[in-house]
Amino acid sequence: MFLKELISQGWQALMRDRTRSALTMLGIGWGLVSVVLLLAYGQGLGGCVLSAFLNMGNNVIVLWPGQTSMQAGGQRAGKPIKYELEDVEAIRDEVPIIRAVSGEIDRDFGFKIGTRVVSIMTRGVDFPYGQMRKLDLEDGRYFNETDFADHRRVVILGYNAAKKVFQGAPGAGQHVEIGGLDFEVIGTMRVLAAAATAKIPRLVVASLTALYGAYPGQPALLTESAPLEGTTTFDRLADVVEAFADAKGLERFSLYMFDFGSPVGFRLATRHPERVQGLVLQNGNAYEEGLGPNMQALKPYWQDRSANEAAIRGFLELDATRSQYLDGVADATTVNPDLWELDQRYLELPGRDQVMLDLLYDYRSNVDLYPQWHEYLRVNQPPALLPWGRNDQFFPPEGARAYLRDLPEAELHLLDTGHFATATHPGEIAGLITAFLDGRVAADGSHRMAAAP
Repeated sequence: MFLKELISQGWQALMRDRTRSALTMLGIGWGLVSVVLLLAYGQGLGGCVLSAFLNMGNNVIVLWPGQTSMQAGGQRAGKPIKYELEDVEAIRDEVPIIRAVSGEIDRDFGFKIGTRVVSIMTRGVDFPYGQMRKLDLEDGRYFNETDFADHRRVVILGYNAAKKVFQGAPGAGQHVEIGGLDFEVIGTMRVLAAAATAKIPRLVVASLTALYGAYPGQPALLTESAPLEGTTTFDRLADVVEAFADAKGLERFSLYMFDFGSPVGFRLATRHPERVQGLVLQNGNAYEEGLGPNMQALKPYWQDRSANEAAIRGFLELDATRSQYLDGVADATTVNPDLWELDQRYLELPGRDQVMLDLLYDYRSNVDLYPQWHEYLRVNQPPALLPWGRNDQFFPPEGARAYLRDLPEAELHLLDTGHFATATHPGEIAGLITAFLDGRVAADGSHRMAAAP
């Protein structure tokens, strides 16, 4: 009797205000659904994260290069730390609790298949890599010890790399040319579950011995740079490019001149004005008014190198390299960060800091040569194209406009970008260069260009 009365009273209460009752029940139901959805989302996300980590391998420690966060071992804070192959050997020999260790080196290489060339990130590894990292192969096989012992040039293609290289055809057993060397594809990886929804980078796995060359005389894709000797000057760089042009038999050519390549190009042009068909000057300065605030900061260094070198080293830091690409750019997200990361990687190679310090100091010799270059332009009147980033803090547009005094027929295009204009406007600049060469330089339609570095 009590239960029947309780149900009756409850029903009457619900019917008394039907709208409120419906909304209350809807709120309770939506709350339950939300809790279930959140729990399901959390479990799914956790599973994806766990799967991603397991795909990297189980019980694996990955070490990346970096820099010191504080002073240690007599080294300054912020010192770059780079791993060498000897570090891999030291861990293998001196840390017995580690079952396996493999070096990893990532580089971009051009893959040639027939007449096609594609650029793919290539990872060089040691033999234990396969047991350390989960590599699930679609077809073919993994490396074996004989591949390393015999220094075979073999590669395993990632799923996306195989699609790009062979366009859906089976890859195992095929051959590709990497850096001018023939490699056999021994396997292709199975697509990971995450690859269907994420932009998994194209990857090729190769043996470290194949990339470096394992014995004297063996061709290698990666070589250690020889120590740089002597003082680096723009005259020496011009000597190298001139020798290159001579070796290639370039009797007539156009010069693409950018940044520090412009002083090299002008040296070539003044030495051999009869060989220059045209000039493409992209943020390459030759006038005093074209020295922007970032270049003005070098003047104390030119006056007293030893007293100002410590301050100038700031030009070599990652933040400075990054700013060269991003300053003056309308949308920084359009600039590929690989550009400054790669620049910085090469800048931090042994001896490169001294090379850059030499060139930053020697730039004063270019200022002294400006009048000679102006005379060359006035006398020879070479066809000239000036695609210029108008927001450049090194060489602002005043320097671009100054060219028109000596080359009134030059084509000037001021682009809404910074110093590295090709990082944001590659298609536009390529179109300008093509039209310039076709229309003003080579009447027969043939162009030969020697790029000043």
